[in-house]
Amino acid sequence: MQFDIRGILGCINGPSGVAATDATVQALVIPPYPGPQGSGPTLIKPTPPNKQFTRGITHVTRVSYTMGDTAFLIYLARPFNYTYLTTAIAANGTSAVCFDDPGIYSTNYKYPCPGGIPGRAADNGIAANDYVAIQLLDGTFHVSKVTSVSTFTLTLTTALPNNGIGAAIGAPVYFFGQVTTDLHPITGWINPNYAPVVSTVDSAWTDSTAGIMSAFNPGDPLLFYSPNTTHKGTLNFVTGFYAAV
Repeated sequence: MQFDIRGILGCINGPSGVAATDATVQALVIPPYPGPQGSGPTLIKPTPPNKQFTRGITHVTRVSYTMGDTAFLIYLARPFNYTYLTTAIAANGTSAVCFDDPGIYSTNYKYPCPGGIPGRAADNGIAANDYVAIQLLDGTFHVSKVTSVSTFTLTLTTALPNNGIGAAIGAPVYFFGQVTTDLHPITGWINPNYAPVVSTVDSAWTDSTAGIMSAFNPGDPLLFYSPNTTHKGTLNFVTGFYAAV
């Protein structure tokens, strides 16, 4: 696959230099195209009828990882679906009230799809231990594992930052499910993964021709996930680019 350089909107350089803690999961957002340089991140508005997403598709070309002395897989994840908040979340909040259950693909699937719904994975209602990414008021994304679910209200394991920035009504909530095991409803596959070389400073997951992974839809964040099963590793950097749709 080749891209006309005129269709490149910008580069991805990060997250980078992120060291983990032993036996503690790393779940880091690779954000969607933020908009023209100097404009600040674009607030995504997924609520009908006036939906608004960014125009670029995220392409990851290289993940550099330093593995410790115990092998495990690292993952790049696409969202399975999305929903949106019906109640604002204050800074330091842990409760996310959503419009619907994004894991019930048969009735709540929101991406364009021939036939209306995907057919490669069964309904997978959101539950404890699933991951979500919520866009905050400054345009950045907050990632958390879900502790529990009551109807469409999620209790988040990780509170929003306690810095005065919360999330607004209508903010997107991207659903990543259980990253290492759940099937993507479009592909029917688990998320792409890679086994870094043990005790290697730069174990490179890379493809310079077409990239190792791209988002399916404009406006979608991707998720870097490392289980750090026993001993910690370090994400050195993620590189890639945003391509015009």
